[in-house]
Amino acid sequence: MCNESIQQNIEVLKIVYEQCASLHRYFLDWRYKLLAGYIAIVYVIGYFIFTWIYNPSNYSIYIYGFTVFLGVLLTILFSLINHRITKLIWQSQNVAYLIEKKMDVDNGLYGNVISNKIINKLNNGISLEELKKTKLTDLLNPLQHTGILNWFFIVIALIFLSLILNTNNLNKEKEEWDKNQKQLLEMKLNKNKTSHIKSLNTDSKTSAKN
Repeated sequence: MCNESIQQNIEVLKIVYEQCASLHRYFLDWRYKLLAGYIAIVYVIGYFIFTWIYNPSNYSIYIYGFTVFLGVLLTILFSLINHRITKLIWQSQNVAYLIEKKMDVDNGLYGNVISNKIINKLNNGISLEELKKTKLTDLLNPLQHTGILNWFFIVIALIFLSLILNTNNLNKEKEEWDKNQKQLLEMKLNKNKTSHIKSLNTDSKTSAKN
């Protein structure tokens, strides 16, 4: 009876372990898709800004402001989604490691995946609920995938913010361009007017001779 109970517990642990592994793969796949989608969107926004809006003939402060604000907003949104996915990834890893530990699996997959810092905490009996309380140092650790991604989002957000601060310079360039275009138009009109007057004078002289 005891052996049957132990066997049943092992089977239950195997099922939970498989579910953790499945969830881990699922959320990792979602993270890659999220990053790919974000990079594509940022590329389109960046291309639009630097090839169209930065051309003084196309520049509009309203379109420029909306586009840059959209970039900042999407960066914040994607970073929040990534944070949520990261917590789910970590949770599935931690549960899977505890199952490996309970089943006396040496050198298991998740024992090698998660950091020694987390392993020590789990081995010392810290609860999974406590581990959910992520620290800023963990989220910004450049030696982890999560930290690299978070720094990536921060850098992109700072670039968009710097573009917002550049609005005054773009407005001045737009005003200067409009002024130059106006001067060129006036010069062209004056040139056409002078040519027209000369043409009339030539016609008048020709008629007088005849």
